[in-house]
Amino acid sequence: MGKAKQKRSQAPVALVYFTTLLVFMCVFGFIAYRLILKMEAGKESDSEQEKTVTDKHFSLLVARQSTNGKLGEAAYLYFAPDEDAVIIVPMTRSTVDPSKGKTFEEVYDEDGTKGLKSAAEAAFDIKVDHYITLTNPSFESICDVLGGITYIPQEELYMLAHEDVDDISYRKGRAVEMDGKQIRQLLQSEKVFSKGEESVIEFYGDALLQMAMNGFKQANQTKDALDNIYNLMTKGSDNDYSKSDYRLHKSYLEDMLDRRIASPAILKDPDGTWDEDGRFKVASTFVNELKEVITNFGGKITTAVKDDSSSSVQTASQAAE
Repeated sequence: MGKAKQKRSQAPVALVYFTTLLVFMCVFGFIAYRLILKMEAGKESDSEQEKTVTDKHFSLLVARQSTNGKLGEAAYLYFAPDEDAVIIVPMTRSTVDPSKGKTFEEVYDEDGTKGLKSAAEAAFDIKVDHYITLTNPSFESICDVLGGITYIPQEELYMLAHEDVDDISYRKGRAVEMDGKQIRQLLQSEKVFSKGEESVIEFYGDALLQMAMNGFKQANQTKDALDNIYNLMTKGSDNDYSKSDYRLHKSYLEDMLDRRIASPAILKDPDGTWDEDGRFKVASTFVNELKEVITNFGGKITTAVKDDSSSSVQTASQAAE
């Protein structure tokens, strides 16, 4: 009889204990669940941050200032390290900024390289990350570091010395090795060409393409020269290309050079029309085509219209043929 009473008296205690245990399990389970959610959210945040940090694409607008302080020519360089590509777009100083109705040269005279950056973005509907102005000595030195070019004139080129240019004498169809000074002098001599500035910008695009090819062919030398090239680009230059930006980009370029890429360069010669005043207006078909190319190489452009009929994409291997 005593034992039965003892068992009945322990039953409520066991029930209370079990209920308390169940409550604590629910509480701790809820806390653990919340912690897991926070951890997962943290992982997603870290993942998004990592994607942002590791976006290796970048672009430069590089302009040469001529001897008289005027704008020479410019080039948009888009680097896509993960896709092993460099897109080159040569730009004439006579290109019209549609937002202002002024040429690049006029914009440069008024607002410098920063204004030129905005003009290039408006004319080609692109995003420029950094802008740089090269002096003539820096331009020539960089060309020499990259090995110069081999040029085959498509017409007879003769001109007596003028400004900061020596006598020019090149035979049609005869290959000539050109160093940085010779390249720069021909760029400053549009009157030597039958098509004037139109031929100058074609020559400039071919020269840039060829030097890009040289840079990747001589990968070890180029890696060793990257710091020197950066110093030449920014010494006495109007630019917004900081050392921290360069150091980050340098690591991407070194990885590309280590992969010994055969022909990473893509030349995009702008299509458009020249008016009677010698002003160049970029064709909308070219703008759309450039968007498509940049998009295909990882660019953050959402609108792209394909127009195969006006394609002017030229790879380094095609240029060599």
